[in-house]
Amino acid sequence: MKDLIIRSVPNACTPAKDRYCGGVPEVGTLSALAAAGLQTVIDLRPASEWSGVDWRAAVHSAGLHFEQIAVDDIERIARPELERLWQLWTDEALYPMLVHCASGNRVGAALALAAHEVAGLDRSSALVLGEAAGLTRSREAVIARLHRR
Repeated sequence: MKDLIIRSVPNACTPAKDRYCGGVPEVGTLSALAAAGLQTVIDLRPASEWSGVDWRAAVHSAGLHFEQIAVDDIERIARPELERLWQLWTDEALYPMLVHCASGNRVGAALALAAHEVAGLDRSSALVLGEAAGLTRSREAVIARLHRR
């Protein structure tokens, strides 16, 4: 499955066992991902970013479980969204899972914040997880928020 994810998901990475992160997968690969064993797709994009594709329907029609946590501004993501993300991230019944946004950056940022603010990881460990999960251009904003909490 890992090879298929790498081919199907832009900026794909595997920050933890059975948990994949990255950008938007091609709709046409969802059935193949399900056949390869993927169980869950978590989309961090608001529906306004779906570019005319009903992602919920597309993921369900491929036989996958779908969750959406709309994150349009990583600097304003609220605690309930971080709690929900961490709950899903740590729920082994949902593995293997793919957490995605447009590029993967938002995924890494949100996971870093959730790891620190919800799970209580120290700032450094939370940042390492975020970077492993795709954090790039929002790094400075995430660091600033980690130091405020």
